[in-house]
Amino acid sequence: MVLPGEEYILFLWADTRKKPPNTSASPRYSAAGVWSGKANVVNGKIQFLPRASAGLHKYDNTDVDEFIALLRDKINALLPKK
Repeated sequence: MVLPGEEYILFLWADTRKKPPNTSASPRYSAAGVWSGKANVVNGKIQFLPRASAGLHKYDNTDVDEFIALLRDKINALLPKK
């Protein structure tokens, strides 16, 4: 659950399920993992949920701008532009 005023970086998958029907015609998404699909931003720093993997927790207390830059670098390495 995300409460008003909270900030998160969300890791999402496209939700292509046919049921329940998508009556909004807007794309639907779901978190990539129950505990790993979102990172809380607290005072400009990343905080993964307590049950996220140890590999993700190594980024706890990383500056949010630095974390986003790291994500961009990893995405660009995996999906190079054509």
